[in-house]
Amino acid sequence: VSRFRNRIIFPVKGLNGSVIAFGGRVISKTSFAKYINSPETEFYKKGNNLFNIDSAKKFANENDEVFIVEGYMDVISLHKFGIKNVAANLGTAMTEKQIDLISRFYKNLIICLDGDESGQKAAVRAAERLLPLVRSDFNIFFLTLPKDIDPDNFVHEKGKDSFLNFSKNKKEIHNFIWDSYLNETDKKSPQSLALFEKKLKEICNQIKDKTIRKYFLEYFLKWFDEFTPTLT
Repeated sequence: VSRFRNRIIFPVKGLNGSVIAFGGRVISKTSFAKYINSPETEFYKKGNNLFNIDSAKKFANENDEVFIVEGYMDVISLHKFGIKNVAANLGTAMTEKQIDLISRFYKNLIICLDGDESGQKAAVRAAERLLPLVRSDFNIFFLTLPKDIDPDNFVHEKGKDSFLNFSKNKKEIHNFIWDSYLNETDKKSPQSLALFEKKLKEICNQIKDKTIRKYFLEYFLKWFDEFTPTLT
């Protein structure tokens, strides 16, 4: 109990709806971590579970996409406003087992991260980890919220329709990676451009599905040639 002192406690449920752990969110601003979870056990591994997946799975027939957000309050607020196809990743980077879990119910995953600098860096790292897991029957998107706005704030300030409308700005994972790498590239520097191309090739080579790997690499190289016509 002392672990969750001065925190709002949220039950974390498994697919069958039974409580398998608890999460806590600080009530006021402190130097402590904003979110904490129950210690991992043989039966509870953060990387194997998602907060609210037991509820979100019920709406798979109504939606072909699911939102993954960072916090418990993000889930609760979106759900309150009628966006029920939502889950949270329990404070851990998205794992292959979480992807496998989601893909049992949905074909399109939208990872929704804060628009601040740290959120964007985390998003790029997540995209690099998840690109190797892309399959022909499962799509991964990234949605960047405005700076200093999280899903909880967004839906309370602007409502459900605005959030769903904004979600149309989502980018497929390969487009998100391309844009992120391009933003870090000095377009007038041959060395920077060479590093850009090298990073694209390296990340494509990690894709497990050989057919997907082939087409993603072709897409990237085609875009690179179009982007640097004077160098070809």
